[in-house]
Amino acid sequence: MSNPPATPMQDLEGLLRGHTKRFLGALGRSEDAVARFCSAMMSWAQRTPDLFDCLRTTKGRASLISSVLAAANVGLSLDGVTGQAYILPFKQRDVGMTATLIVGYRGMVQLMYRSGLVRAVNARAVFEGEPFEYELGIAKVCRHRPQSRRGRLWIPDLAKVTNVYAYFETTSGGTEFEPMTWGEVLEIKKMSRGAESKFSPWNSPQASTVIAMGLKTVLRRLAKWAPMAAQVQRVIASDESFDNRTMDFVMPVDDGVYYDVLKDEVEILKKEGRALPEPAVEREVPGVNAPAQRQRETAPAQRTRPATGTPEEERRRQEQLALLDLDAPIDPTELPD
Repeated sequence: MSNPPATPMQDLEGLLRGHTKRFLGALGRSEDAVARFCSAMMSWAQRTPDLFDCLRTTKGRASLISSVLAAANVGLSLDGVTGQAYILPFKQRDVGMTATLIVGYRGMVQLMYRSGLVRAVNARAVFEGEPFEYELGIAKVCRHRPQSRRGRLWIPDLAKVTNVYAYFETTSGGTEFEPMTWGEVLEIKKMSRGAESKFSPWNSPQASTVIAMGLKTVLRRLAKWAPMAAQVQRVIASDESFDNRTMDFVMPVDDGVYYDVLKDEVEILKKEGRALPEPAVEREVPGVNAPAQRQRETAPAQRTRPATGTPEEERRRQEQLALLDLDAPIDPTELPD
């Protein structure tokens, strides 16, 4: 008698367990930390059931595990309570359901503190009637006098938000700030793919949650000036590219890791004797979706790694992979037959 098919939750648990070594590398080789992190992810999936649709295709599975791994690598919790980061599902034409990592407001603050070079970082919303002025240039000035908000049950009025701003101070005493009007924030929301999801914090009925997304937006702009590791910069740049629709395909934080995980998933499913989902393909990946005959024909030329960008981009890529504690970056054209 054949075993009954796995439930979506069992399938997700198996997916996470199959990449335990990667999680151990990301979470300091602590099995307890891996167990807590994966448990938080499964709890989040129960509250975001559309994520289970990512399990139906190899690309969806790879995007999900790559996004979860990206959060683990930078130490962001996915419990949905702390608001540090979220894994959200997005349906893509010709691809199906995929997952991507969305960094929250508190997560952005944590990433800036993580460098050890930032002494203080904060973000504020300005409401109607509150004096707010700033000057840019060599002698930068930012002044905000918030009104007294009495009572712990004060509820912000989203319609009265006029500006948001963020600032940081480094351990050496340097400062930087970034102001935005609320209108600029809403323009970015219009471009955001994340805002299209019904699970997005942008669409929360709570004004405080929407304001927090505005604070995250201005913090992300400020983060470009903050001293941070290349790994963290990559997470923030990916988050911004996703929001600004500069990515044609929702690719998790590091494409080398994504294709590495994609190939691993194909092998795992083959060993388990499970039928492989066949997602639509934007580009051929030898060993994953390219015809075997074409792989054999092109194999000799694939032994030499092609250029992946400018020298600076390649340097940052190498730095990030070193921080990820994984093998050397894998280009799609280098995957073995």
